[in-house]
Amino acid sequence: IAGAIGEAASALGNFFAIGFGFYGMWQLASSLRSAIDGLRDSILGFQDSMVKTQALTLAGADAMRALGSGVIEISAQTGVAARAAGDGLFFVESHAIDGAAALDILNTASKLSVAGFGEVNNIVRSVVGEMTAYGASTSEAAHYFDVFARTVQLAAIPPAELAQTL
Repeated sequence: IAGAIGEAASALGNFFAIGFGFYGMWQLASSLRSAIDGLRDSILGFQDSMVKTQALTLAGADAMRALGSGVIEISAQTGVAARAAGDGLFFVESHAIDGAAALDILNTASKLSVAGFGEVNNIVRSVVGEMTAYGASTSEAAHYFDVFARTVQLAAIPPAELAQTL
């Protein structure tokens, strides 16, 4: 009897091990699918942003490749999603700030976003909106980013609200 009970317990243990193994594999597959879906959505969103930017600026293929590479590099360096950076680039370019200057502004906005100052798009909208309102050149962008950061810190205004007021 003891041997039969031991064999039954062993078989039951194997059954649970196999069952939990399948469950674990299902969980892993589910997690991988979610990650792949998120990556796909991010890539498609980035492509949409770049298509909108090209349509707005009528930039050639070479210029768009350079901008796209710049956005991806900024995304990799700062940890901001490529889609968010691409959306920010669209707004910068919509204010006739092109090329390296646009990428510099986007890079600074991405760094502020990672530092907790809000979404890239809201930061870009605030800073570029102020620069446009005061007729500032892109060489003055650093000053406007400083003003933005201090305004958010001292006035405790959420960046999204600040962007809407400009």
